[in-house]
Amino acid sequence: IEIKLSPYIYQNTPNDYCMFYLHKLGFVYTNRELTGVIRFTSQSVSKTVDYSVRKGVGKSHRLGMRVEQDSDEWDSFHRVLCENLEKKGSRPTHSLPELLYLKREFPEQILLWNAYLDNDYLGGMCNWEIKPGHWLVFYSCYKPEYLSERVLTRLFYDFCEYCHANGGKYLDFGTSSLGMFVNEGLIRFKELFNAYGIFRETISLKL
Repeated sequence: IEIKLSPYIYQNTPNDYCMFYLHKLGFVYTNRELTGVIRFTSQSVSKTVDYSVRKGVGKSHRLGMRVEQDSDEWDSFHRVLCENLEKKGSRPTHSLPELLYLKREFPEQILLWNAYLDNDYLGGMCNWEIKPGHWLVFYSCYKPEYLSERVLTRLFYDFCEYCHANGGKYLDFGTSSLGMFVNEGLIRFKELFNAYGIFRETISLKL
């Protein structure tokens, strides 16, 4: 039996009763990964992010990049997402029809943000509100040829501002490690947005 635990930020009332009894029954920790989270405060986003983020966002504005909130262009997003993951020998957890179904079921809790330069699609991010004020970046992608345009920097920054302005408490950027090996470039990128690492743990019981 394997259980992947939710990070503690998603608990309404933090407690360890469940873990105490599972441990008593023989469950042991088998994996611990780091996930990067931002805790929003009264400080504005522009004052909490690194200078390089503000510089990248400024460049995107000068180039004329626009970000469409709650976009309907799921086809382009999923296609670029698949292309990004295929290069890593992986694929999205959800097919395009599955994502569209989830969006219909949770229209306010699943938001797709896409970035454009003129009429060119650059990339996007799919964000899920797991509970009120707690957002998770479930998917993000961009076209590699637009790396210098700081597509993800702009998308992440704009969404951080959206969360801050709408009573957001936490933004979960997702895991920054795999098999206990840290992706240093990825974790550094998240730290530029004032994110810090917390555990996402897995426990198991061998029958």
